[in-house]
Amino acid sequence: MADQIQKDSLKAKLAELGGTAGNGRLREALGWDQATYEGVKRELLAEGIVAAGRGRGGSLALVGLDAEAAAPLVATLKPQRPKLWRQ
Repeated sequence: MADQIQKDSLKAKLAELGGTAGNGRLREALGWDQATYEGVKRELLAEGIVAAGRGRGGSLALVGLDAEAAAPLVATLKPQRPKLWRQ
């Protein structure tokens, strides 16, 4: 079972890639093994958050989200780096 952090990570990475990406490219960008990727993908497909696309290796797309609408999602879901204090 995928946790919410994994689901959010996949959604954010997919949004960052323009709302659609091939399975191989997306899995590589996330740095996940095949089993982890397939588990998270399966849950998001079942929830209707992503849709399966075509292509030789298959692809995923965020449901109802175009590239322009993806920008705010990327900003909110992307892990924030801590700001370093400077003297």
